[in-house]
Amino acid sequence: LARRWSKGEKIIADKLGTHPSVIWPSRYFDENGNPIKRSLYK
Repeated sequence: LARRWSKGEKIIADKLGTHPSVIWPSRYFDENGNPIKRSLYK
């Protein structure tokens, strides 16, 4: 995925048996490792 799409990220991660943040860490954590607040579904 080229841009954020929470539902799509979750679908892909579920199929791979992991959490989306494992696949796309920069979308979930900032450069200091702090979680980025965002809703899962819009």
